[in-house]
Amino acid sequence: MRSSASDPSHAQPTQPTMKITRSISHALTCIVLALPALAAAPAWRDDAAREPQSAQAERLIAEGRAEEALELLATSVQAARAARNGSADSAQVLARELNNLALAQSAVGRFDQARESAHEALELMLSWADSSPGAAAARRTLAEVARAAGELDEAAVWIGEAIRDLETLYGKTPMIAQAREFAAQIDFELGQFDSAAEHFERALAIYERYLGHANERTAGPVAPLASIHARRGETARAIQLLRGAQQILTNAGKRGQPAWLATSLQLVDVLALAGRDQDAFAELQALESVVFDANEGDAAARTAKACAVAEGYLDLGRPIEAVRVHRRSLAVLARAEPSVPEQAQAWLLLARAALMAGESSSALEACDQVLAHFCSDGDIEREAQVRALLVRARIRFDRSELEACRADIRCALESALAMRDAPAALVLEALAALDTCDEFAAAASKQR
Repeated sequence: MRSSASDPSHAQPTQPTMKITRSISHALTCIVLALPALAAAPAWRDDAAREPQSAQAERLIAEGRAEEALELLATSVQAARAARNGSADSAQVLARELNNLALAQSAVGRFDQARESAHEALELMLSWADSSPGAAAARRTLAEVARAAGELDEAAVWIGEAIRDLETLYGKTPMIAQAREFAAQIDFELGQFDSAAEHFERALAIYERYLGHANERTAGPVAPLASIHARRGETARAIQLLRGAQQILTNAGKRGQPAWLATSLQLVDVLALAGRDQDAFAELQALESVVFDANEGDAAARTAKACAVAEGYLDLGRPIEAVRVHRRSLAVLARAEPSVPEQAQAWLLLARAALMAGESSSALEACDQVLAHFCSDGDIEREAQVRALLVRARIRFDRSELEACRADIRCALESALAMRDAPAALVLEALAALDTCDEFAAAASKQR
């Protein structure tokens, strides 16, 4: 019932493109999981030498509690200014606190203030040496601030200068590899895939040299690098890289964990892209076994992993398998006293898969579960209601129950518009469904 876009600039992606995009999404997940927060722990200060208040602020930033960190940093920056005595050490202490302050300000959206703090830290370090660990850390912080502010070109310049400083000081070490991963991520977001690939290749070479081919850290650049090879049509190389990363993570005891799962799902995508659907199907079956055989972790986390596997089945055009996985997920979830949003999401996914599998009765039952048990004024629950109503409307449309279909769509539209932050796509989907239903009803009336 969804209308297709008529604007040629927004043409629907082909299936291979969609699979590559999904692979890139998995790759970026792996980057985020692997990439350490270098700027939050500057290289020029040893952990044991930090003042407790400063260490606490850095911990709060790493935990996403930037507002709390700002309160501590206001005091520590003031104290560092007061303690300056013209020495390099006192300048380093102040620069470190300013870097942390910049990260906290950036985390709460105060980008102009964050830039001022990081620039002051950089100027302090440059007053003592053109290239120093402190200057590299300040440039890295400026890159993080620019990236958070959406200024990716600026971020690429700053991280490039930070890499130059670090290579001058330390050579090609794992610290440089980490910075290159960050630079690659920025290039990835800019769509500069050749440059990103070069950064990933260099990072991978450094990890292999210093940590070995089987080290868990070595797997970090592999998944995104594989996505770039897949984008170029070099699927054999991408598959080789992903199987290697999968084995490294398995050997490290990470089988079934998020990074391993993301790598494995990306492998499924690339196998399908290469036309090896049976291999992709076998890989998904193995993933399903790992997810449901694992006893560790809470039920909600296991259900989320299972849903990712089910989505893989749908992408392969196997909705019946997706329905089976969703039913298993609901059984696991039911034993764990899940929250309302978790239950609603699980039932919705089952409804979608069942509809694609042609099991309209099962899809209708799943929609009714959402609508009967998860009604509230919260946005999460409202969105679940809207999506369930639209699925149910589709079933009723297919059964030519046009009045009931229209009633569901109107109810979905009203609920979507009542949300505080309704996704625009959801509202547009409801409007398009209503138009389709009305057009079909008008045509049917003329025939009568």
